[in-house]
Amino acid sequence: MCWKSSGGWVSTTSRGTWRNLPCARASRLPKPSDRPTGPPMPRSAWRTWRSLATNSIRRNGSTGSRFNDRWRWGIRSALARLHGIGVLELERGNVAEAVSQLRDALGYLRAAGRPPDVILAMEDLACALSGQEEMRHAARLMAIASAWRRESGAPRPPLSRARCHKAIERIRSALGEEDFRKQETRAEPGAWMHALAATAEAMPVVQTTRAAPRLEVYALGPTKVLIDGQVITSSDWKYLKARELFFYLLSVSSSTREQIGIDLWPEASAAELRSSFHRRLHHARRALLGAEWIRFDGETYRFDAGQGLWYDVERFETHLKEAHHALTAAVPSARAQAARQLEAALALARGEFLADVEVGEWAIPLREDLRRRGIEARLAFGHILFTEARYSDAAETYRAVISLDPYLETAHRELMRCLARLGEAGQAARHYQGLVRLLREDLQTSPAPETRLLYERVRRGDDV
Repeated sequence: MCWKSSGGWVSTTSRGTWRNLPCARASRLPKPSDRPTGPPMPRSAWRTWRSLATNSIRRNGSTGSRFNDRWRWGIRSALARLHGIGVLELERGNVAEAVSQLRDALGYLRAAGRPPDVILAMEDLACALSGQEEMRHAARLMAIASAWRRESGAPRPPLSRARCHKAIERIRSALGEEDFRKQETRAEPGAWMHALAATAEAMPVVQTTRAAPRLEVYALGPTKVLIDGQVITSSDWKYLKARELFFYLLSVSSSTREQIGIDLWPEASAAELRSSFHRRLHHARRALLGAEWIRFDGETYRFDAGQGLWYDVERFETHLKEAHHALTAAVPSARAQAARQLEAALALARGEFLADVEVGEWAIPLREDLRRRGIEARLAFGHILFTEARYSDAAETYRAVISLDPYLETAHRELMRCLARLGEAGQAARHYQGLVRLLREDLQTSPAPETRLLYERVRRGDDV
C-alpha cells in the first residue's frame, strides 16, 4: 500500500496497514486525495487521520514520527466508533444497517490484527446475522469467537453478554441441537491465532454472495421445485410445513412472523410458533441451498425473486396480461397474438394451485382466483378458435372448461355450437339432455332460457 504526500508516492513500512503509515514530509494540510490507498477507509477513520495530521503539521511543519503513534491510537478509536455504530443500530432494531456496519468493522479490525477487538466484532456480527435469519453464518462466527474465549480465558464483556446469549438461543432453536453442536465442533482451535485465522474462512461468507442457482417452481397442478436442474425431494424439505412455508412466501409479497403464524400455525402459542417457524425456515433455506432466497427485512420476510426465479404462476399471469393487451389493441394481428399468449398460459395451467400440497386457508383465495382466471382464459381461447372455424379444437377447449366447472352453462352452449358446426347436431342434442339431468339432480333447477333456445335451434337445424 502507498501513501500520497506532496513529495510523491511513499511506500508504507511493514505490513502495509493504516497503523503503519510513514512519516510524510507534508508542507500543506492534507486533502482527501492524500488518504492511504488500498482497502476503502471508513469516513470516521479518514476524519480522525485528517484531524491528527492537520494538528501535527500546524505544530511541527510536518506530520513527524509522533504522528504515527497518535495515528495508531486514532485509527483504533475510529474503528471502535464504527463497531459501536453497528451495535447501536442493532439495539435500535435496524438489523440490515447493523450487519453492514459490523461487517465493515470486522474487516478493518481483522486487517489491524487485534484479536480481542476482532472476536468482539465477530460476536456482535453473529448477533446481527441471527436477526436476519442467516443462522448458519451466525453460528459459524459465534463458534469461532467462543472457541477463542475458551482458549484465552477472556470473558465476554458484561454489556454484550446478554445480547450474545439471546442470539445463541435463537440460533440453537433454528438449527437444532445437533446442527448447532456440529458448528461448535468444527470451530475448536488449538490456540487463539487459529481462531483469528479462521475468520479468513468465515469472512467471505458474510462479505460476498455466490451466484445463486436458478430456481424453477411449478405450482399449477402437481408441484415440482428444481434448483440447478435437480428436483427438491420430500426428504430435502424434511418437513411438509417447510415446503408450505416456501410456497407461502413465494405467493405473498412480504409477511411478518406473526402473520405467517396465523396463516400456517393458527393453533400454536407464541413459544411454539417461534420454535416451529425458525426450524421450518431453516430447512426451507437448506433445501434451496442458501439463505439468499428468503430475506428478512427487519420486520418482514419475503422471497427474493431476483435471484434467478422461474415460477409458472408468474408466467401464467404474464401470458394472460399480454393476451388482454393484444385483444384490446386495434391491429390486424391482435387476435393471433392473443391466441398464442392464451395457448402458452393454458399450457402452464396443468391443474389447480398446489394440487398435491396440504395447505391452510391462506391458499384458498389464491387457488380460487387462479381457477377462475384459467376458466376465463379457456373461454377466450375457445372463442378465438371458433371464430377461426377450428371447431374441433374449440370443442376440446370447452370440454376442459366443463371439467373444471360442470355447471357453467356458457361452456355447455359453446360446446353445443361447436358440435353443430361439425355436423354433430344429434350429439349436441344429447349433450343438452345430459345437462338437463345434471342440473335437475344436483341443483334442482333447469337450464337457462338462452340454453333452451339454442337447443331448439339445433333441433330445427338452424345456423348457430
